[in-house]
Amino acid sequence: MRVIIFLLILIFSPGLFFLIAFFYGVRYAFRKLSVVPRGSVDTLKYRILPWMIFFIAGFVIFESISEGNVEVFIIFLITALIAAYQGGFFTNRLRSHRRFNYNAPLPSFRSGAAATTVSTGLDYEIFVKQIILQQGWDVIMTAQSGDQGADLIAERDGLSLAIQCKWLSQSRVGNTAVQEIFTAQAYYNCMYACVVTNAEYTNPAVDLADRTGVALLHHEELPVFLKQMRLEHGIEYVG
Repeated sequence: MRVIIFLLILIFSPGLFFLIAFFYGVRYAFRKLSVVPRGSVDTLKYRILPWMIFFIAGFVIFESISEGNVEVFIIFLITALIAAYQGGFFTNRLRSHRRFNYNAPLPSFRSGAAATTVSTGLDYEIFVKQIILQQGWDVIMTAQSGDQGADLIAERDGLSLAIQCKWLSQSRVGNTAVQEIFTAQAYYNCMYACVVTNAEYTNPAVDLADRTGVALLHHEELPVFLKQMRLEHGIEYVG
């Protein structure tokens, strides 16, 4: 159906079709740039192609300025800004994960008297739990089966947080994790919900998280996120 609509627009209003193509192209470029590439195929998809789109978009805007078409320039500029927003350029949640990659050192934690390197999903849950405990929160681990999508439940000063931990070595966290923790938030009656990972998030996961209010975090961001929750409720103050 969408293809038919685009074809009709192309036939009866080529100018509008070009503007729509411009919007989707710029949005696509911003979304792809938010992902860290791995290998030549990813480099083509997440770096070369987006920058080619930006070059074409910039050329179009420059031409509108050169020809003195102020109205056209404003229209394309506004369209580009909206596309940038839709693509996550102004979304801290998206931009914050550009600096993390799969080659980061494996985190470690103390298990009893010995230091243990995270190598399994359960290790990672314990690792994340200890981060939360260090911030002064109470935290419990849910059952390994029937957890309704939450691995940890954290509480402090009347605030509650449902957490799903994702320890990945080669892939990105998808929107299934967002769906599960959003359900778990309701099941455990928590005020907040988040996914914590050592990896990256897919664009569909980021889109769904924006709509559901689920926070997508790297474990290095977790302490700041916990503090922000308390700041928002006036429990902790900057000073």
